[in-house]
Amino acid sequence: MAIYGDAMKPKKRPVDRGGITKWEVDFGIVHGHRKRPLRDTEAEADKLLDQYNKDVKKGGEFWARLPESDRLEITATLIKIKEAGHTIATVWADWQRWKKDNQQSTTTPMPYEDVVAEWKRGNWMRANRNATSMRRHAC
Repeated sequence: MAIYGDAMKPKKRPVDRGGITKWEVDFGIVHGHRKRPLRDTEAEADKLLDQYNKDVKKGGEFWARLPESDRLEITATLIKIKEAGHTIATVWADWQRWKKDNQQSTTTPMPYEDVVAEWKRGNWMRANRNATSMRRHAC
């Protein structure tokens, strides 16, 4: 269960819920929501903290804090990349090259008066070209 939050260290504390003592493990803010699961016993809360610490050691804090759905998606994508005979480095390099080759050109700002003048000049040239073309073919 991936419920790990921001960079805070998880905290365990007893809380009173309707006269019953439960154990809360506060993981901080996770994707905009505070995650504080409750456990019935201190041992269950300790078990949750132990699992968190194992995840941090095993995959690093970044990986441990990813939602489980993201971890599964990443894993599936990595398997597909490997099956296709590629590496993450080559996929990343190809994407960067593609992004560079397919960048949109930037437009330079132009004052309104210049835009109107350019538009009129283009319309006049098209109109004049059509009139000349019609005279040539009329003969």
